[in-house]
Amino acid sequence: MSARFIAALAGVAIASGCVHVGPSSPCIPIRETGQSGFIVTYKEAVDPVATTERYAKKYSFHPRYVYTQALRGFAADLSRRALNGVSCEPEVLRIEPDGQMKPAQIESRMVESRRS
Repeated sequence: MSARFIAALAGVAIASGCVHVGPSSPCIPIRETGQSGFIVTYKEAVDPVATTERYAKKYSFHPRYVYTQALRGFAADLSRRALNGVSCEPEVLRIEPDGQMKPAQIESRMVESRRS
């Protein structure tokens, strides 16, 4: 591979907001839903307030809510750039579309998580 090709590839990766250097976690796959509202859940040892503030500045979004009790994370409308960037952060455990769920959807997700 030529040095120009590698440099161009690195530029694309940086522009997409999903670059990993060293032993960090891979990007979380995002399910396309056509909506911009998401709930981002952090890993257990993460300070949700400080981490959300850092991500909000880094990816230019305003959280609607920061979760600090039952789960750690935040709810926000995220641009494609912000979503791609946050999905690659090592503190992030899960990203799900924000919205109301019906009882059957909740039960289905509970069964899926027990299988994991």
